[in-house]
Amino acid sequence: MRDVAEFSPYFGDRKFRDHPLGFKIIVPNEDIKITPLFCPICDEAMRDPADPESFDKWEACSRCAELFAYPKRDAWLTGWRPSIEELNKYRSEREKIPYIVKW
Repeated sequence: MRDVAEFSPYFGDRKFRDHPLGFKIIVPNEDIKITPLFCPICDEAMRDPADPESFDKWEACSRCAELFAYPKRDAWLTGWRPSIEELNKYRSEREKIPYIVKW
């Protein structure tokens, strides 16, 4: 008898296992990297095409990476993050930038 926690190959890049209640649990073979909708640093929407790559590397949107992570790379990698005052200043400046929405 197969162990309940053991996954078997499924279609494409997925695997599955049977649940004791009779349904199948289907999951990807590998962990999927998920980019959040909002930057965890500035709380702005992740809308730049470079944001997913920036988040994977810096855990911040591309703009925060440019302003905060790159200049203080060593400190950033050891856990430093901008202060509330720095973030408030950045947010007030960013509010002046218009949003462009294409339909």
